[in-house]
Amino acid sequence: MIPVKSLSTRTRMTARLLAAAVVLGVCGSATAEVRFVYQDILDVTAAGSERLRPVAITCDPLNGEICITDDRQSLFALTNTDGIQIFRTGAFAGLSFPLDGSLDRDGGIVFLDSDGDYGFTIKRLDLFGEPVDFAAQPVQPDWAPRYLIITRDGNFVTLDAFRGILAKHDSRSGEVIWVSTITNDSGSDVLHLGRPAEAEDGRLYIPGGNLNRVLVFTADGRSDSAFGRYGTGPGRMIFPVGAAFLPDGTFLMLDRMRHKIMVFDADHQFLGEYGSLGAGPGQFYHPSSLATDHTGRCFVGQGFQGRVQVFKVEIS
Repeated sequence: MIPVKSLSTRTRMTARLLAAAVVLGVCGSATAEVRFVYQDILDVTAAGSERLRPVAITCDPLNGEICITDDRQSLFALTNTDGIQIFRTGAFAGLSFPLDGSLDRDGGIVFLDSDGDYGFTIKRLDLFGEPVDFAAQPVQPDWAPRYLIITRDGNFVTLDAFRGILAKHDSRSGEVIWVSTITNDSGSDVLHLGRPAEAEDGRLYIPGGNLNRVLVFTADGRSDSAFGRYGTGPGRMIFPVGAAFLPDGTFLMLDRMRHKIMVFDADHQFLGEYGSLGAGPGQFYHPSSLATDHTGRCFVGQGFQGRVQVFKVEIS
């Protein structure tokens, strides 16, 4: 277990304690003090197995359980709020190339996996980790969603990150509710969008990847707004890949190439950022996934070292 401590670029040494805090910028006439307090690294190993390579992290909004999608062994690992592993899928799950698992309201796992052809589709497991009969209506013949979130109404929103196809499916029937296409103005043949997050009002925030900004869509899939600018300075974006909300509505965005978490208020005003390149506690190396829970904790996953780091985010 790694001792709990705060991390920042500014430290003060006392005779008994090395303490640190990240104090992030000024918004308007009010000063927001935000502290990222490093807590631990989740133990995502099990007896006789190698360390996982997390490609997605999600938190159950009701009980706080964490679902980690592993790219190395093609499985899902669940931990409780104390970081203790409580379940991992086995051979009965029948997984091929699982992506982006989330716990549903029935205690099962909803995720993306190979459709047996050239694309991906939505699949489900029950609370014992065994397949559930569920057929999602394809959005189009070459539909290949990369991300999936369970929205507040219990339905599923998926994102084809390369083609920019955003879709919503009914969680019971599997039928498509709506489909939206994200415009590609990146100058590249394909998009590289990140995992969406749902705001309290139902809007969807999508990390733009090579668009260098965050895209905002309404709850019914209409383009609403966007924010962010390309660059390496504070508040600038190079390759946003992850998004999450704190309980008070503060928005967090993970930039893979800047190795930082950026913080924005509800009006999309930049408050500050945290993070640096490295392999030490509290540092990031091309992080790929971001999640928050109902207590204000923040989880950051990266393939390098198979790490899921845990921070407590405090705002005053």
